[in-house]
Amino acid sequence: MSTSVLVINCGSSSIKYALVSERREDRIFGLAENLGSADARIKGITAGNQPLELSIPHADHEKALETILSRLSQYQPKAIGHRVVHGGTLTKAELLTPEIVEKIREATPLAPLHNPAHLSRY
Repeated sequence: MSTSVLVINCGSSSIKYALVSERREDRIFGLAENLGSADARIKGITAGNQPLELSIPHADHEKALETILSRLSQYQPKAIGHRVVHGGTLTKAELLTPEIVEKIREATPLAPLHNPAHLSRY
């Protein structure tokens, strides 16, 4: 895969992801769903347009993200974009720093089901 970017969107019990490049046919995407339950799984499309379905029983956001990243590490994305549901006073793309993490944490009351998943590694 040519130069790629990984895009992540965490929900309250899911993670959507896409690895995209300047070549539109080089696209990998998927969904980790039902996180925290016995039915937790990752499904999506891999390189070569092959379907993926992987059972990850009782996986939380952190375990699901570790699984996703391990499957995508060979592509060495140049950047990672992470959508946050509510960043409070943050209104544009930001590089993730300790100060930005704290601002997102402060906005957790505005998105209590989503922001904790965004911050699970911090």
